[in-house]
Amino acid sequence: MSTGSIPQCIGNVSRGLTVLDMRMKKLEGTIPINISSMWLTTLNLHGNHLRGNIPSSLATCVTLKLLVLGNNNLNASFP
Repeated sequence: MSTGSIPQCIGNVSRGLTVLDMRMKKLEGTIPINISSMWLTTLNLHGNHLRGNIPSSLATCVTLKLLVLGNNNLNASFP
């Protein structure tokens, strides 16, 4: 079981990332604003302690098919 936050540098390595599944890891903090990938198909951050806004960079993930952000403390809608 993990704890901590999503590293802000994840955007630097996410260029070839297709699946990011970090559900139920007790993550805190915010979703990095630079997550974007033309290959990202799945982003699952369900059941953490994330707060803040959903980054507008996710709107550039044109292949995104599954976005799961439930059971967090996010206060915005999808960009």
